[in-house]
Amino acid sequence: MINVNTVAKVYRELEHEGVIELRHGMGAFVTEHARNRRRPDVVRHAQELVDGTIGRLRARGISDEEIRRLVEAALARVRGARRG
Repeated sequence: MINVNTVAKVYRELEHEGVIELRHGMGAFVTEHARNRRRPDVVRHAQELVDGTIGRLRARGISDEEIRRLVEAALARVRGARRG
């Protein structure tokens, strides 16, 4: 089960990054900006990197929850560095 607060946080972050536009009463829509900046081959390659990294972390005994926390912490550090 996914926590509602987690979903809301992700939607806010995606909106903040310009990936989606939230329209009250209508839902969330991918922005034209996001469509233009993401090439399928780049995303596919990124997915391969993520999959490989997760596989290596699991092989070292890191749990999915620990992996999630590590990724979230890394994203927070990057966001903080961009703002500062």
